[in-house]
Amino acid sequence: MKPGDKIWLFGGRERTPAWRKGTDTLVATVEDILVGGEGGEARLLARLSRPLTVNGVTGDLLLLSLRYRGAVWSDAGICHIVLCAEPPGSGRWWEDKGRFTWIESYAGFQKLLTDSPR
Repeated sequence: MKPGDKIWLFGGRERTPAWRKGTDTLVATVEDILVGGEGGEARLLARLSRPLTVNGVTGDLLLLSLRYRGAVWSDAGICHIVLCAEPPGSGRWWEDKGRFTWIESYAGFQKLLTDSPR
C-alpha cells in the first residue's frame, strides 16, 4: 500500500455495521502511512470521498491498523478502523471522543486496481 492507492472496505462483525451506512462497501484513498503506532506497526490514514458520521463524530479520515499482531500491509486483509474528524496527532489522541471514534475491529480491506469494487 502507498499514498494514492484506493482501497475497498467491507465486512465487519455485524451484519450491517453502522459505519457502512447501509452500503455494501466504502472506498477510500490512502493519504499517508504512519509509522510507530501501537507496537511500532504502520497504520494507514485514508480519506473517504464524503464525510461519515458514527457515534457523534463526523469526518472523512479513517485510521486503519492491521487486526493481527505481526501482520504486514498487503493488497488485502483485516483491519481495525478509527473514524477521525482531523488527522491524529501525537500523545493520547484517541482519548478525544469528540474527534475520534473506534468504528470497527474486523473490517476487510482490498486494494482496488480500478475505481470500482468488484
